[in-house]
Amino acid sequence: MDQTQEWLQKAKDYMNNQMFDAANECIDIVIEMDPKQIDAIFMKSSLLIINQKYQEANELLKSIVDINKDLNAINLLAENYAILKDYENAIKYYEISIAEKPVANILLSYASLLLDHIGDIDKGIEILNKLLVNYPQNTEALMMRGLLLLQINSTDEGMNDLKKLISITPGSAEAWYGIGIGHRARGQYKDAIECADKALDINHELSLAYYLKSMSYLDTGEFDMAIDNARQTLKYDPGNYGAQLVIALSLNNMQKYPEALAEISDLLAIYTSDPSIWATKADILLRMKRNEEAIQCLADCLKYHPMNDIIWMRKANLHNEFLQFKNALYCFDKVISFDSKNMDAYNGKLLALAGLEDFDGIKSVANEMLMMEPDNESAKQAIEIVDKKISGADNNELFDELLERDPDNMELMLIKAKTLLTEDKFTDALTIIDRILLIDANNMDVLTLKGYAFDKLHEFSRAERVYDQMIAINSMDHRSYAGKILIASAIGIPQEVLELSERMLQLDPNMAIAMSYHASATEVINNLLKKPNLSPEEAVELVKQLLDNGKFSEAILILDLVLLENSELSMVWYLKAIIFERAQMPRHAIYCLERILKFTPENQEIINFMDQLKDNRVI
Repeated sequence: MDQTQEWLQKAKDYMNNQMFDAANECIDIVIEMDPKQIDAIFMKSSLLIINQKYQEANELLKSIVDINKDLNAINLLAENYAILKDYENAIKYYEISIAEKPVANILLSYASLLLDHIGDIDKGIEILNKLLVNYPQNTEALMMRGLLLLQINSTDEGMNDLKKLISITPGSAEAWYGIGIGHRARGQYKDAIECADKALDINHELSLAYYLKSMSYLDTGEFDMAIDNARQTLKYDPGNYGAQLVIALSLNNMQKYPEALAEISDLLAIYTSDPSIWATKADILLRMKRNEEAIQCLADCLKYHPMNDIIWMRKANLHNEFLQFKNALYCFDKVISFDSKNMDAYNGKLLALAGLEDFDGIKSVANEMLMMEPDNESAKQAIEIVDKKISGADNNELFDELLERDPDNMELMLIKAKTLLTEDKFTDALTIIDRILLIDANNMDVLTLKGYAFDKLHEFSRAERVYDQMIAINSMDHRSYAGKILIASAIGIPQEVLELSERMLQLDPNMAIAMSYHASATEVINNLLKKPNLSPEEAVELVKQLLDNGKFSEAILILDLVLLENSELSMVWYLKAIIFERAQMPRHAIYCLERILKFTPENQEIINFMDQLKDNRVI
């Protein structure tokens, strides 16, 4: 054995014993003897890699490749450049390597680089195809290609890979998980859960299987089960933010909005990189009717994702919905700057410009649309309507014409209903609202408008029935309780105002309007309690005297004091009805009489009095 081989053997022995400094000294001696000694150069580069000096290692490896096309050196160059995120050179050396010899682990590494860092799905599949042609039983490649095919909606091909994987390794928890993913992609949620359970039978700590179950239960609307499995996911994988998102979405769907908001806010404190988390928080805030906060949430999202056209579009539509037309225009223009042919954004601009009554702007946008799509009906109608508006047609005529062309357009009907309400045309608005409810009977936004319209008409009983319907649909929506508070305030029932405001504060302890109602009702009740206690009989006699003297307000206060003790005294409600009738407030009186009928539904005297009030009232 010559001296170079002796020193090389010493270096190998030192390396095997992890005595790297000694090994390096031996290698330097060999290279000094023979600068082109490939084994020594390769060992030197390996030591540099161990010390994470990848760039220096690459220089040595390239010198080996220059001497001869050593495949090990080429493979190390590809992997080192990938570590350095120099993907162009990594791809170059991977391509050289697989052209020389398509080795399974190198093909897998190359596919992972293409998929995880480059995002080149087509090329990634091409490399996996090449790998499986040469190594058809390679389980890692089957798993990777199977899941990838599912991701791009090639469900049948993906399932075939995963089923083959199961036939090769029936004890693979990951394979059963993969097949479960395929079933979920097909909408076969029960089968997906069964596959996840099989995976967990093999490996009860496989967090991905719990996550698959949580998402499948979310899909089927079994929200308690979704939450349970999401929490199991987090037990084994605390960093799985998708599981936290499942919990928030489930709570949102269960109408547990404060809990959902707390969950999603905790998630956003850690992860700001996923726009879907911001969108979920905005949706929760909208359901809580915290509209401005929802819009601000989307604005915060755009600080992190300024190029996300979906979030810009969502924000634009919200501005339109809440009649913030100038803000809407700005957001729609942002969307169009990303996609100059986005017709949804142009249609949104038309609505915003209509809200601003900017007829020149409408024509300009409509003409832009017609240049891109000469047969665009929305643009043609916009120009036609502007011409009619300029010629003197009023808004309601224009809405009627549009609804003739598209009678089931809920957005148009809703805009018309809101317009009529702002014009105090409550009966006309109710006609449109009922048309919308024929299409969507449980639309909480529209039901809120209906309750509001009845309240403005002083049709308190009908308004209350609407609000009770809303509570039956969604007991977590504070608008129904706020509507009932307005009725209780109008009729003079402070105890009910207090109870309803307390219910609102249970939904959201920081709700300003609820705190205001609560404080006001508390003050009224405290003032009533300062008055001398009267028995119901004494109160009735005193009220009769006050009525004879025309002192209606004082009489109402006495009755309110009695109702604090017992809200089911028919005589007290009857006297309130008499007072409202004498004050020419028939609808207030009818509401009081309907309260009596809740206790004594067959009371014919009360029914007759109500009929008389209904016949005589002026609408």
